Amino acid sequence: MRETGVERTSADGLQGSPGLLDPSGPSGAHGLGPHGLHGLDRLATALAARLHRLALPLARAGEAFAGGRGWFDLGFARAEDFARERLGRSGRWLRDRAALGRAVRRCRRLRLALDGADGGPPLGTVAAVLIARHADLDSTPTWIGIARASGVRRLKERIRESRACQVAWPVLPDGSPDEELRPPDELVEWAAEACPQILAGPAFAEALKRSWNRRFVESRGLPMFDPGVPAEVPDASPDRMMHREPFPVSPAEDGPDSDRHEPRATIRLVLPAPVVAAFHEVRQLHRCVCGTRDTLGGFTAALVAEARAAGLDPHPDLDGALELLCRVDRADPAEREAEWDRRRGSPPAPSDPPSAAFLPSECSPPDTESADVVRRAEALLARAGDLFARAGEGDAAQLARQLGELVAIEEEIRRSLGDLLAIMARSRAWPVLGFDSIRHYAEVRLGMSRSVAEDLATLARGLAPLSILDEARAAGRLSSLAALRVLRILGRGPAPGELQQAWLLRAESATIKRLDDELHAIRQRRLAESGPSARDVHPLSDAAWHRSLERPPGATTARIRALSRLADDRGGQVAVLRLDLSFGIAADFLGALEAAARRVRMFSADLAPFDARWLGLYTLLTTYAATHDAHRGPPGVYARDGWRCMAPGCTSSSRLEDHHVLYRARGGDDEPDNRVTLCRFHHQRGEHGGGMQVRGRAPLRLDFELGGLRYRNERVVARPGASRAAAGQTQLPC
Repeated sequence: MRETGVERTSADGLQGSPGLLDPSGPSGAHGLGPHGLHGLDRLATALAARLHRLALPLARAGEAFAGGRGWFDLGFARAEDFARERLGRSGRWLRDRAALGRAVRRCRRLRLALDGADGGPPLGTVAAVLIARHADLDSTPTWIGIARASGVRRLKERIRESRACQVAWPVLPDGSPDEELRPPDELVEWAAEACPQILAGPAFAEALKRSWNRRFVESRGLPMFDPGVPAEVPDASPDRMMHREPFPVSPAEDGPDSDRHEPRATIRLVLPAPVVAAFHEVRQLHRCVCGTRDTLGGFTAALVAEARAAGLDPHPDLDGALELLCRVDRADPAEREAEWDRRRGSPPAPSDPPSAAFLPSECSPPDTESADVVRRAEALLARAGDLFARAGEGDAAQLARQLGELVAIEEEIRRSLGDLLAIMARSRAWPVLGFDSIRHYAEVRLGMSRSVAEDLATLARGLAPLSILDEARAAGRLSSLAALRVLRILGRGPAPGELQQAWLLRAESATIKRLDDELHAIRQRRLAESGPSARDVHPLSDAAWHRSLERPPGATTARIRALSRLADDRGGQVAVLRLDLSFGIAADFLGALEAAARRVRMFSADLAPFDARWLGLYTLLTTYAATHDAHRGPPGVYARDGWRCMAPGCTSSSRLEDHHVLYRARGGDDEPDNRVTLCRFHHQRGEHGGGMQVRGRAPLRLDFELGGLRYRNERVVARPGASRAAAGQTQLPC
């Protein structure tokens, strides 16, 4: 039986303790009155506070692991691959924890503010990470004050403005430092508290020339050494602040800056489902061309560039992109969220109904079951007390184990929180509590990531009718990352127990990389065939999985031609292609799409607008494929392996090398079944450096020994004995 604070039942109702259900009040969708919803809010806030307490040891361990690039020692070429396969987290998550670890080690104020240990409201992990990735030691208290006074959304905006001016402090609209927000120097603040009279001595003459220190001392009514000195000195100039060093973030570990603001427009195209499948097929080809997992914006920009190179003369559709941008702005919840924040901070009018009064959570009476949930969370933290003390100590393997144990504790608490969020979402709790949506509630009230909260609620709702998968996740056998992928494959609603068991066994043994491959293959098959029911989809065989990877020259062109023939049948199903692009790329793409549609209409004037649009997009896709489908030479091992590294969990598609499984120095031949594609890291440092061992016959009978596990076809099959590195074997050229 799962140990959570609330039992889930069928969609017809909920079971819980009487303290969480208040049938006497105005009820929501499931009979939860405002008092009951506030009880859930109180419990969710308590669980979120425990998650914030976990952030500090995670930050210490993450900093130590990332600082030493521990993923190299464990056989991973990139932090993203390690975090995804071993922790069930994203690479950005690991980088954020490393940045937070560096910041809290240098700044005690941020460490105390994270979970409210300084006496103020808990800052929350999201705000703490934002500050850690931008602020320096002196400006951190100011950013903490902004986060507590204005919320995370405003904090992001102020940091974005500051980053644009390349300074660590908040700035005014003209780019100059916003000194009104700057707190006094710590030494001046200490002197005002401990020994105010020394402020009148010459030792503080220079410090009191700074306007923020003078303002603080004057507000306290304390004497100063020379009240007539100028308030401004070069020390406060923007030039000096521009060279102030923030908390050091290694460029090698820092990922793309997702906080950088750029106007975005959402393009929503209704197309024949096979054309959407063709779009994703060509995008896979683009990843092989680039050697990286390029963004959607990068791919659409490449489509436009190839169209121009092929003679199409598209002009950016600025009017269309502006219309989409305005439409997004109208749908953007920023203004709605600001209005909810304002209403929540204002006293309710006497005429307001109880659901609009935003009663504080303290009005909820204590509840035995809620207390049990909090006690279980506390027990998890207490059980890891020794782990907290030694977090960040040890070699790469020990640090990886620490991160894994801490993530397991975090998962336990997140599961209970996800159950609560799902109940609150079904009960339409957000307006009652004074929030616009679950995303708004998670960021403002719980101090956690919007997307994480959505994923937790999605998992709780989606796994409710899938009892086998639900119990496996509760037992820790199924990670959240794997569970989300299985849910996308199975869809909503119940599924046969046999199918659930099959996917559970696959998710337990397969890498996330393999699950992603199967998800892509199944999605493409659904779009192309318009057929297989979600309930009839079984895991792919090893042979079918590997066939889905193969990309010989001309394969993409042949596939999208077949898809176009399917799309030509107007009786087929349609699907929505949603593209979230920056304003400039959106304008270019809309212009190219319209130019391609006009060219199509030149040959068939009576063509319907729907057909002209999808045929125009098909033209852009075929133009790109015609240029790059044979971009890396004749068919061979690279094409057979999908132009990517075949090491378990590795997603690299650049710096690929042809490895002979049985070395030529030992009599190996050049036949395809003795060769496999590896990236440079896994070839040189892995196989030849002793960090990995490859044995068997390609492509389906290769065994990889990596990180203490044996894999075959991206599935764990055994735990091998001593590694070749431990045996001290001599390395030979392949």
